[in-house]
Amino acid sequence: MSKRISLEVYVAVLDEFIIALAISIIIMILLRGYGVVGWGLFISITTAIVVIGALLSIAIIRVYKRRPQVGREAIIGATGEALTDIKNEGFVLVEGEIWRARPRGPEEPIKKGDKVRVVSLDGLTLIVEKVE
Repeated sequence: MSKRISLEVYVAVLDEFIIALAISIIIMILLRGYGVVGWGLFISITTAIVVIGALLSIAIIRVYKRRPQVGREAIIGATGEALTDIKNEGFVLVEGEIWRARPRGPEEPIKKGDKVRVVSLDGLTLIVEKVE
């Protein structure tokens, strides 16, 4: 998933916000009609609903922007350090864990101590490239 949020996410959040606001206003109008709620309370509650809805919408959008924390997507793009020379296969330290790794291409040997970036996974073996 890219860092950009699709238009569909914004529309979905806005849609839910508008529906919640409309339902709340209808309930407040009904209560106002029966004399249960005065204008001051009506405006205060409606304002509170708008503010809470806006804050929740911002929180939802921030969640969509975050990088995945677990799984295949979380490790791809991560950087680490080669613990051994990696010609055909070796070991790297990525995000505090030791992984078996292979270089991206056979013409790309990686020396112990080189910084590497994870480009893909093959089972539990990381495919890495040297970071220049």
